[in-house]
Amino acid sequence: MYHQYKYSPARVKEITIKLNKKWNIDWRPQQRKYRFLCTWSFPHSNKQFCLLCLILHKGIWTGSKARQYKIDAGKCFHSGQLEDMDHLFFQCKPVQRYWNFLTWCCTTMGIKTPGSRDILLGEANGMDILLSQWIRSHIMWFFWKHRNLKLFSKDNKDFYFPFQVALRRTVNQIKIMSKDSPTCEQDESIRIARNYPCNKWRAKLFHINPLNRSFMTQLIEWYTDAQLM
Repeated sequence: MYHQYKYSPARVKEITIKLNKKWNIDWRPQQRKYRFLCTWSFPHSNKQFCLLCLILHKGIWTGSKARQYKIDAGKCFHSGQLEDMDHLFFQCKPVQRYWNFLTWCCTTMGIKTPGSRDILLGEANGMDILLSQWIRSHIMWFFWKHRNLKLFSKDNKDFYFPFQVALRRTVNQIKIMSKDSPTCEQDESIRIARNYPCNKWRAKLFHINPLNRSFMTQLIEWYTDAQLM
């Protein structure tokens, strides 16, 4: 998938036109390629990447699609309202406590909290690009797991604690990648190369906009420590 985007500019242009219609935006093919590479580079698993791609292409199976195909009423099992992407990932009451963390971060940093549309499209809005991508992928992935487990097995498992643990691991990984030690950098590059096809692009993005990364990393560390105590 990555190589298809990398070596086929015509394919990128074709998909960009479709996405512009879906989201009512005016992206250029280069912007679309940048969004794809950001989405591809930062999630911790292929499952997270697939979820983010489905969201970006508005292909995720929500209640609104089930209603469109007359499978069921397409209502959220928490609130009884029609379940679309905006409701599922932002308006539904159980997911709001996940986003409280991002709101607190933005308020502390003195920047505007991104809206649902910005987050779905992967806009950083003044935050560090690496951390903002990791945070949004974690939140949407853990709540997607919570929703599906509740929907298909009637299990009400809470993924909020694993979400905090995942954020804490992200902080540790950032610290490793930020060290000046050649050994740490080499070990990290080897680990990335094994798990991520576009590790060179990820390493390049790691050096973009590092000004507020240290402060944002500290905020994540303080927040997760308080939640996990």
